[in-house]
Amino acid sequence: MPCRHATCSAVSCTSTDELHERISVPHAFRDSVFAIAVTLLALQLHPPNLAEATSAGAVLHALAQQLRQFGFYALAFLVTGRLWIEHHQLLDPLETHGRRLPRVNLLFLLTVSLLPYWVNVMATYPNNSAAAGLFVLWLGVAQFASCWCACSSEEN
Repeated sequence: MPCRHATCSAVSCTSTDELHERISVPHAFRDSVFAIAVTLLALQLHPPNLAEATSAGAVLHALAQQLRQFGFYALAFLVTGRLWIEHHQLLDPLETHGRRLPRVNLLFLLTVSLLPYWVNVMATYPNNSAAAGLFVLWLGVAQFASCWCACSSEEN
């Protein structure tokens, strides 16, 4: 596609504005996926049942019953944040991408978007070893997709 800039006759423009436009859309989508994943994590935190809590001690007890849920939220938030940071470090320096990287990137973003689901499974069934195994397996899939994305970016 020819460049839209009046002063540029190149088929592929290297103008800063054109480059920024080509990069900003994938970045916005990527950041949106992470933002939605973190939001879904927060939406899984439900308030305790305080209908019968008549004292501060009863409220604190009800909140203490949710420590595991908040622990899993914190873990998932930190993992999601780490993946977001790694992904920014991977893609921000790149000026252009081949055809493969965006497709692999989409697979990676899919793994990120499903992290809240696996966290919910793990938080709902904390003593279930199969649920724990699936959670760890999904973290491995997300890490594999991140590494595949890195390898794809190096090939371009």
